[in-house]
Amino acid sequence: MEMDGTNKMNGIEQTPGMPSAEIPRREPSCAGGRTQALQFLLLLSISAVVLGANIGGYSLWAPDEPRFGQIAREMIQSGDYLVPRVNGEPYKEKPPLIFWLVAAVSWPFGDVSEATARIPSVYLGVLCIAMAYWIGRRLYGHPVGLWSGAILMSSALFFREARSMRTDILLAACVMAFFCAHQAWTDSRRTRWLVAMYAALGAGLLAKGPPALVFPALYLTAFYWRRWKEARGLHLVIGLAAALVLVLAWYIPARMAVAGMADAHATTNVGQEAYRQIVGRLFTGVSHPRPPWYYLVNVPVSLLPWTLLLPWVVPWAWRNRRDPATRTLLCWIVPAFVFFSISSGKREMYLLPAYPAMAILIARGAWDLATGDHAVWRRRTTWAWCFVLLLLGVAPFALLATKHRDLWTPDLALFGAAAIACLLHALWALKREARAKSANRNGEACQTGLFPQRLVFLHFSILAVITAYVVFPLIDARKSPRALCEPVRRLAEAGKTFRLYSAGFTSEEYIFYSKHFRQEVLNKTYSLPEITGKMRNDLDEKQQRMRSALEKALDNVPVADLASPTSDERAVLAGAVREALRSTESNPALADAYEKASGAACAAFVAEFTQPGPAFLYIEPRNWKRLLLYLPPDAECRILRQSPIGSRAILLVANKAGLALEDAE
Repeated sequence: MEMDGTNKMNGIEQTPGMPSAEIPRREPSCAGGRTQALQFLLLLSISAVVLGANIGGYSLWAPDEPRFGQIAREMIQSGDYLVPRVNGEPYKEKPPLIFWLVAAVSWPFGDVSEATARIPSVYLGVLCIAMAYWIGRRLYGHPVGLWSGAILMSSALFFREARSMRTDILLAACVMAFFCAHQAWTDSRRTRWLVAMYAALGAGLLAKGPPALVFPALYLTAFYWRRWKEARGLHLVIGLAAALVLVLAWYIPARMAVAGMADAHATTNVGQEAYRQIVGRLFTGVSHPRPPWYYLVNVPVSLLPWTLLLPWVVPWAWRNRRDPATRTLLCWIVPAFVFFSISSGKREMYLLPAYPAMAILIARGAWDLATGDHAVWRRRTTWAWCFVLLLLGVAPFALLATKHRDLWTPDLALFGAAAIACLLHALWALKREARAKSANRNGEACQTGLFPQRLVFLHFSILAVITAYVVFPLIDARKSPRALCEPVRRLAEAGKTFRLYSAGFTSEEYIFYSKHFRQEVLNKTYSLPEITGKMRNDLDEKQQRMRSALEKALDNVPVADLASPTSDERAVLAGAVREALRSTESNPALADAYEKASGAACAAFVAEFTQPGPAFLYIEPRNWKRLLLYLPPDAECRILRQSPIGSRAILLVANKAGLALEDAE
């Protein structure tokens, strides 16, 4: 029979003109439309609960979340939604769509919070799950569609990104919308689906910039390979031009507003930015260079726990690669996997837009595993999942036997107990499956055959919610600067006037949680004009090397009281600086020039920090030790707080006027 230009055979939808699928599709009898709708709504409800669990219960995590949250906050405070800004300066790394979404959600509350920053990602995650269901249902029928959404929701990388304020989940949603619109267009050839396709492409460009072109271009190239005549109606040139016009309608005015230049200069900036984002990131390794085999290792980890099904699904996909539906999904996955493996810059979330196709492929292959005569494979998969649950149950208690035992809290026992309970449930399910097989009841094998997938999805959902309420807040206690920034935030919210600095690092999380702009100091290389000729080759790299050696040397110098070092401790610190620079740089003239320039910068900042007017400083202890060499004894600076944040400790230092202001509050 025919519905909306799509042929349905054995509950599986096929595009007109495509050959019948070569793989057997055995499914239970189709439930009524109302039952299917209820099952779909249940899937979305579970997804919303799991992805949205405790999203406001822990801080925005560096590097991206606090930076993007601060940009959205500055949009709300300034009313300028054209030019993204962070710390009052234009931000050119990402287009504005994610900031607009967060600002729109946060505006009714007057500020950006952890919850309002992450709500758009949760909604986008649920939307991706709904689209995965639609694609899986269109290609393979309702049951596979449900499992496509369930597997996508419960894969490790998607779960993390769908509850984080980053651009990658937004890009994944845009790519999926493009794919859905294209599939709908292949069925009906209606213009409205072309409009939806290129609108999704334009949204992707506003979400991520030029990299948003990669997935659609690779997919369409693979999909129409050796049958380009079928692509004539796509109007690719017109559609791409329309998507670019949509982006340039924001980009050029935004750049002109920043630069105040003519149209030609703004257009040049567009080309330069596109070159840097595409060529620089993907091919010259300006950001996150990784080896070619990176995704061979990373994807199985990011797909957990569904990696357990890959030994079955990968051979299944290869055997059925000529099936039209499977080929469509492989056109989505394989070119992207190859392209990003070849490119120099790699991060695990770069492949996130391909994960929905992976989820659908896993769901379809796992359906054969569940409904066929593959009891041995099902038992192996369940036993592997039991082993994973055992590791998860033991891990919190094993932490007590490591050097990180100070991270353990009784709350972790709840996660371990939940994992052990899931393990016992899995063992009970194995026993039940064995009984069903021995009884050889009609129809029961098909129902119990789904038990590996059901167990994994159920257990993941339970453990994910517990992780959101227990594990993430525990990590946050060591990762977040919120407590360290609290004195400064309190003053900012009271409307007090003061200066704020950060020395040696640039993380925007300190701006977000201080609610105050800060000035970066002691974080740049120096011009060193006295160094000439060949000695200037790789000068920045040489300075970075000397700076790292200097910081490591200062780490090893004990200072009993960082607020007031003794004269002997100052002498030891000065000697450590000289020794570190000369042992690192073989050219004495360069080492002397760097010591002179960095010392002058430290002295200039100390003079600025101690001048009248309240001032506060975020700095690492090792860099504070360097400043102590230039701090006058009567400066009366005090360390207000010291917190371990990530792998380093950070100090909050106040000058004399800052102490008076803080004491007054």
